[in-house]
Amino acid sequence: MPIHHDFSSLFELLPIGAYRSDAQGKQLRANQAMVRIFGFETEAQMLSTEKSRAAGWYVDPQRRAQFKHQLLETGTLRDFVSEMRRDNGETFWISENAHSVFNDQGELLYHEGTVEDITSHVLAQQAENAAQSLLQERTQALQITLDNAGRGIIRVSKQGRVVLYNQRFLQLLDLPQALLESKPMATELLAFQEQRGDFSGVALNSDHAMSLRRQVNQDAQGIFGEGTYLRKNRSGLMLEIATVMLADGGIVRTYSDVTAYFNAEQELAAKTQTLKLTMDHMSQGLATIDSEGRVTNSNKRYREMLGFSEELMAKQPTIDELAKLQIARGDFSDDAQSIAEEADRRMARGERLPSSGPEIWTSAAQAALGMNQIPATSSQSVTYLRKSRGRTLEVMSQALSDGTMVRTFSDVTGYVDTQEELKQKQTQLSALINTLPDWIWLKDEKGVYLLCNPAYCVHHNMRQEDMIGKTAEQLFGSEHADRFLASDRLAMTTTEPLVYQEKMVKGTQAVPGYSELIKVAMRDATGKCVGILGIGRDITERKRDELALIAAKDAALAGEKAKAEFLANMSHEIRTPMNAVIGMSDLLLETALTPPQREYAETIRTSGDALLGLINNILDFSKIESGHLELERLPVDLATCVEGALDITSSPALAKGLDLLYWIEDEVPRLVLGDVTRLRQVLINLINNAIKFTQHGEILVSLSYRKDERTNQQLLHCLVRDSGIGIPADRLDRLFHVFSQVDASTTRQYGGTGLGLAICKKLVELMGGRIWVESKQGVGSSFQFEIPCEPVPSVPSSYLGRKTSNLEGKRVLIVDDNATNCRILTLQSSRWGMQPRAAASGEQALAWLDAGEVFDVAVLDVHMPVMDGYALLSLIRQRLSAEQLPVLVLSSGGSSGDRGLGLGIAQTLMKPIKATVLHEALLQLFDRREATLASQPAALKALGPTKPPRLADEIPLRILLAEDNLVNQRVATLILNGLGYEIKLAVNGQEALDAVLRSIGEGQTIDVILMDVQMPVLDGLAATRELCSQYPSPVRPWIVAMTANALEGDREICLAAGMDDYISKPVRAQALVEGLRRAAGGLAERKS
Repeated sequence: MPIHHDFSSLFELLPIGAYRSDAQGKQLRANQAMVRIFGFETEAQMLSTEKSRAAGWYVDPQRRAQFKHQLLETGTLRDFVSEMRRDNGETFWISENAHSVFNDQGELLYHEGTVEDITSHVLAQQAENAAQSLLQERTQALQITLDNAGRGIIRVSKQGRVVLYNQRFLQLLDLPQALLESKPMATELLAFQEQRGDFSGVALNSDHAMSLRRQVNQDAQGIFGEGTYLRKNRSGLMLEIATVMLADGGIVRTYSDVTAYFNAEQELAAKTQTLKLTMDHMSQGLATIDSEGRVTNSNKRYREMLGFSEELMAKQPTIDELAKLQIARGDFSDDAQSIAEEADRRMARGERLPSSGPEIWTSAAQAALGMNQIPATSSQSVTYLRKSRGRTLEVMSQALSDGTMVRTFSDVTGYVDTQEELKQKQTQLSALINTLPDWIWLKDEKGVYLLCNPAYCVHHNMRQEDMIGKTAEQLFGSEHADRFLASDRLAMTTTEPLVYQEKMVKGTQAVPGYSELIKVAMRDATGKCVGILGIGRDITERKRDELALIAAKDAALAGEKAKAEFLANMSHEIRTPMNAVIGMSDLLLETALTPPQREYAETIRTSGDALLGLINNILDFSKIESGHLELERLPVDLATCVEGALDITSSPALAKGLDLLYWIEDEVPRLVLGDVTRLRQVLINLINNAIKFTQHGEILVSLSYRKDERTNQQLLHCLVRDSGIGIPADRLDRLFHVFSQVDASTTRQYGGTGLGLAICKKLVELMGGRIWVESKQGVGSSFQFEIPCEPVPSVPSSYLGRKTSNLEGKRVLIVDDNATNCRILTLQSSRWGMQPRAAASGEQALAWLDAGEVFDVAVLDVHMPVMDGYALLSLIRQRLSAEQLPVLVLSSGGSSGDRGLGLGIAQTLMKPIKATVLHEALLQLFDRREATLASQPAALKALGPTKPPRLADEIPLRILLAEDNLVNQRVATLILNGLGYEIKLAVNGQEALDAVLRSIGEGQTIDVILMDVQMPVLDGLAATRELCSQYPSPVRPWIVAMTANALEGDREICLAAGMDDYISKPVRAQALVEGLRRAAGGLAERKS
């Protein structure tokens, strides 16, 4: 569009730069100021430069991107500052204003704006910022020094204003930072403390508090006086406050925490009181006795234990006076006999005792009970037991260097009683050990017998008194002793019991017996081994039972192994002819056949597939029952897993005219940890089961996610719902059992073995989940299972996203007589930001169009009653062209003849509809429309079915088939020829090796080997190992196992031998195509 110049004179006279650029950013005009700012001589020179503003002028290219983004967002920019670079390398700063100009149709015509050189302003600002930064750094350094001082510091100016402080000052006086940052007057600071109550009851005395209050009302000069004083802060700390007058009339005041010094004397007094309280709360009684025998000090526990009052002990009685009191009270009644015996012994020796009465008993009691025992020196102590008031006391006397004695009293009644109880238990234990049939013995660390029970003595045919105190060598000779000592030493090196068995010969019996022995190291408190405890028993009968059990187990394992080998052989032998039946029938169906011939061939293929499914179910069930099935734990794409199951089951569903649908709720994670193969197998079995029992209607697969509140596990919930015949309530219990069916009569309508659902149940349980069914006869069934699943963090796929920019806001017309499919398509398109409207019939859709409703795209189902999709589309085309309303057609397959020709079908999508496919189709549709709108594109043509190119044209490969079975050779050759490949043939592994060698010599290296495993001369595994040893990976052919072995572990065996891939027989064309595609990718990766 031409540029108008109606403002040229004003444009050139502007003192600041002005410009105009097109929508792509190319400069169209620039005035002289603009030219000068950017360092050019003329406008023409500036406009013709190869540099663009986006690539060359901005010092930071991101700044240009921000400019464009903000201009597109708002349409106007003001004061947008950027650093620029002239062609000579000089940098400068500009401030830019710009806005966008649009035509009446809203199309962008150009951008125009002004540019002002603000370099000098920016440089001045930068210099000012640098100076401010330096000043701030120095101020911060000073503040950091002050803040790390141990004392609080404040400086007040001559005028009485706080001009400096540190953090310690704030901490000690508990002042808010904001108050000091405002640089208050000193009077304001004191008033704040007064109002807060800092001086109320926390000063040292009332006079000081009144002095502080008076200071609040004085002027700044009278507030502070030079000197030092103490006062408490509001939290109770004692502060030393020192004030220094400065020459300029200001002051500096410091605040030091001297709480520790102030509290020293109080702490000493407190410790004295604490010592008294400690003594009174001791569990032992304590008394101090001077050299004259007086009790000068005692604690509360002493008085309680001996029954003395505090008033009595305050008189400091002698120990003789206390003993007389105790005798008079009868405290020693338990020891009366021993006291009397002591008195008799003293009188018999002719000792002179006190005259008569209590004095005789006092002296005798003190002697009998040890009360008069005094340590000879201060380094000695005397301890004895005595009874007092029914309690047993342990008394310890300790002499001190000053002639006094400290006596402690401990109540050991519990200990003494425990010792008595222990003796009783030892007696009981001895009785138990002596009556046990097990052999029990105890040795010390040198191997000397300390204990042995009668059973042990009988076992060795010896008497107990002959064994105690002797070693094994003395009792049994060196040969047996060495064996005993070896196990003893082993037991002494571990903290765990040593348990072992040994063979023994009982007397003259020819048949040996067996004994079980247990040895445990006995250790002291330090962990040192001080002996060995041994326990033994005769286990001859038990050993015989164990040997019989082992023999039975070995026989069972041998049977299990034979069963596994039989299943492997059966699988191989059945799959080999099945490979021919299924492979040949597939090839036959690709040829021109008469209707009866096609029916015969399809019957053969269907029967072969059914037989193969039965074989796979039997093998799977065998693996599960034998416990050989192990689940993988890898990331699983749930949408891909469900769609894979639908791909496999879609043919029988579409053949019965059933709608096969699926839906995944928003909360379901894209990836979870699990076994994708087994999860897909469960889905396939449930879908196939639903197809079998559904004659018309639909089958829906849906996934949701929930948290189990009881176990706190995340559970994946899967539902397979059909509109089939349903199951009677009284027959639901027959489900999920091996070889059990709802209808097991001889007239049953539906086939099957019942293995499918049983396998589903086993697999779900292996995954840690549960499976169940809800059904109503005549309405349908809902098979459901839940398994714990751990989500894997991932980026959501675009088709799962909430909004898609190319689809957002687009109106879509959905026409389908199936309500469930309508609902799924409506929800799915809403996820992408579209505005869907669903019609249940063609008549309803036409009524909306005739009423003037406008749609951007229509999605039509072909198979609808009354008016099918093609008839509806024909009527739509009478109203709207393909440009006005593009149409996507949903088809269940089958030939439609020429009905779709000329109707402007944008694309035909096959059911079941996958979200990925529908999303991609819609994106392609609107991408094509937007890319060709400006050039008025022709109507979109229908994408009719085209014959796919042969695989050999797409992926050229040289293939060697190593197979000894003629039928299998023929099947594989026909399939590969149909894909466009010419193959070489080897009938055993050795021929395969020779063929590889020849191909290298001829310069025609083989790319892929399809290797059978079981072959004469040299089998496939051995041939693969030879190839791996002879040829490095970059030049070695891609080896694909193609075998009838399909049991658990066969794949791993092949891969372990060096094979790159695995295909089980019967070989299907699709499986072979996928394998060759993987081979092409693998070969390319090897060579990269």
